[in-house]
Amino acid sequence: QEANIINTLAVIYYEENNYFKALELNFKAMGIRRSLNDERGIADSYMNLGNVYQDRHQNVMAAQHYEEALVRYTRMGYKGGMADCYNNLGLAYLELKNYEQALGYFRKFLDLGKELNNLPSVILANANLAKDQKYSMIVDPLVDGNSGIQTTATAAMEQSVGQLVK
Repeated sequence: QEANIINTLAVIYYEENNYFKALELNFKAMGIRRSLNDERGIADSYMNLGNVYQDRHQNVMAAQHYEEALVRYTRMGYKGGMADCYNNLGLAYLELKNYEQALGYFRKFLDLGKELNNLPSVILANANLAKDQKYSMIVDPLVDGNSGIQTTATAAMEQSVGQLVK
């Protein structure tokens, strides 16, 4: 209970962009969760820490924390948490300009969204895949950026809408 209250306070500070206090409280909540052997709570704390680091543009730290959360969610078989980790890892690696790794995580996010029949996740995954293609095209001089981006984004949206109709 105490860890949940502290975590809620951390979220409030995070929403107010007080990242220092959010980090402090997330670490405090994690300490309590560790003492209770609360694996789900520990995983959630890692995810929250990753979110703070990602908002601070510390994407290496964010990815490390998302990876820690992913290990725990996977061990528990918590697919919703795994999906969130895949998406967040994709976004972190996209910011790090590691397009291949970002694409891999976005595809895992898409696959898990389909498996869970989670249509908002499928739509978000397709949008992120289009975003990944957009950034990938920046480094590929052989692709016409504007038409390629439009084609990729349009294809992603058509695929998302197709998922909704099925």
